[in-house]
Amino acid sequence: TFAEAARRAAQIAWDVRFKGVPGFFSWPSRGTMLSYLADGDKTISTIPFFEEFIEKLIFKTNVEKIHFIAHSMGNTLLTTTLNNLSDKPTLTGKLDIIRQIVLGAPDVAQNIFENTILPKLKSVGKSRTLYSSDKDLAIKISEFVHSNDPRLGDAGDSLFVKEGLDTIDASNVDSSGYFEHGYIFNSKELLTDLHYLLNEETPVEKRDLREREKDNLKYWLFAE
Repeated sequence: TFAEAARRAAQIAWDVRFKGVPGFFSWPSRGTMLSYLADGDKTISTIPFFEEFIEKLIFKTNVEKIHFIAHSMGNTLLTTTLNNLSDKPTLTGKLDIIRQIVLGAPDVAQNIFENTILPKLKSVGKSRTLYSSDKDLAIKISEFVHSNDPRLGDAGDSLFVKEGLDTIDASNVDSSGYFEHGYIFNSKELLTDLHYLLNEETPVEKRDLREREKDNLKYWLFAE
């Protein structure tokens, strides 16, 4: 819901001791489990408004850097919007203002992300960070509803590792809470990692993470 989005934005800004100005964007979600699929349609219809919101930040403020954090279904809104903006001639040379793009527990189909989103998105921002977990029950339920189509927020054997994306397996962090889907907000280890990512823009290999490899590509995880 709008109120929950506002509270979460404030909580993250406080917990990571964010040095900038926090803000948030919310669309007209019903905020209930039974309305989840309908909310997905609202996400798509909201893209033009989010594009306008970002363009106003770029052209009508004195902001020097913008970081984005998306959670769950919000990742569809964020990534699609950024890809659309990257095609706009009026924004040529302007998108350098976008720095860190954080994809938290994304409820996005992996095949759609790999084939239609990542090819453009990997050129937007200084870096793109994916947090995923194999304890996320909401992601597991979404996979079942979508005919077992792997979601971007899943880990384990389905962990998504590709060039242009810093994948962090958060399966080892405390994921207690509503369907264990809000670990990006609730885990001390993850919030600490966000602190260094957003405030210092510390590269992933220089943060307190363990390096691993899948398909000859690096990914990272939190120590147990």
